[in-house]
Amino acid sequence: MNRSGAGAATREELVAAADGEPAGLRAELAAIARDDPAAGPARVADRLAAALGQRWADRMARDAPPSDALLAAVHGARREVWLWAMGERTWAHTVEALAGRLARRLHGPAGEHPDRTVAGGG
Repeated sequence: MNRSGAGAATREELVAAADGEPAGLRAELAAIARDDPAAGPARVADRLAAALGQRWADRMARDAPPSDALLAAVHGARREVWLWAMGERTWAHTVEALAGRLARRLHGPAGEHPDRTVAGGG
């Protein structure tokens, strides 16, 4: 994966690309969470990572392989994702957190990427 950050998507680009809450997906993930409370958080994170991977594919194409970074970012925010799926968090809050986590994974430590303008995001 490109940890240097050169050409990597910024948090702002990722948030913009995640435009609009995926309502059908939220209902699907809520059902998974209710049906399988033990394995639900991991399954919910996997499914959301797949959906975001489709939305963010063109932004992440500059970073190979993006799927590992995205999966790690979503699993790292499992609690936030779970709360969104259950209707306790807004999509805006959730996608901001996920985009921040992913941008940090793609760019490395703070200050490493010259386009990074949001400090401590996600």
